[in-house]
Amino acid sequence: MAGADEIEAAIRRLSRLRLLIGIPQEKDPRQGEPIGNASLGYIHEFGSPARNIPPRPFLIPGVRAALPQITDKLRAGAREVLRGDEQAIRNRMGEAGAEGVRSVTRGIQAGGPPGTKWPALKPATVARRRQRSPGSSYRRKAQTAADVTPLIDTGALIRSVTWVIRNK
Repeated sequence: MAGADEIEAAIRRLSRLRLLIGIPQEKDPRQGEPIGNASLGYIHEFGSPARNIPPRPFLIPGVRAALPQITDKLRAGAREVLRGDEQAIRNRMGEAGAEGVRSVTRGIQAGGPPGTKWPALKPATVARRRQRSPGSSYRRKAQTAADVTPLIDTGALIRSVTWVIRNK
């Protein structure tokens, strides 16, 4: 068992750590494109009236849906730190981050967070996707705009959602 001074020092170090779940701009896989996944994620989360894109919030609701599991993991890590295992918090933060990413991914695949449905894509958007990807699932499966999950096209956006641990 760690002494009071050791525990206090560990808590100070812990308070400098931050778990972030989202799309880091510096690891944007759309290199060379005019807009990357971080910007696309922001546009989809909040909408763009100028481009007539309705909001389709996925990140904030996805993380909120996982907060009970995330909180449990962080609590467990804090308890382990109080027992003297300071590395445990990074492990638990990683588990919490992975839980948040899974929740965001589930919401995107479901076409909206639990209890909501995003607005359907416009038929013109679906037609553009069909033209751009003639062998894609748009031709094989989708009959109408309502059959297409709005935030899934190539899968790059959903794959870009991740977690990181950073110092404040």
